Amino acid sequence: AKQVELVEALREITNEAGDSSYLSKEHRAAMSQPAPQAERSSSSTGRRGELDALFGVVRDLYVDAQKFDGRDARNPATHAELTDILHHYDFDRLSAFFTAAR
Repeated sequence: AKQVELVEALREITNEAGDSSYLSKEHRAAMSQPAPQAERSSSSTGRRGELDALFGVVRDLYVDAQKFDGRDARNPATHAELTDILHHYDFDRLSAFFTAAR
């Protein structure tokens, strides 16, 4: 699992830099090998859990902001809209959502 995380991090760094010449031969070789399916799925499952936890933090932030302003924050349609925005990773819509809520 640690090897999968290392390879994912190296791929992310080299994708941003566009160059992998500075990596050791071992790291370049590890990046060229596909990860076993079981390791890939366990790594993505863990990341999904982390992402869900972050979504929960944002939802809690919204509820707290609404309560602070004296509003009822239990509207299911609003929570569904917020969840949709989070799942589409759209920062502009998220920012507009929080701005409109104030």
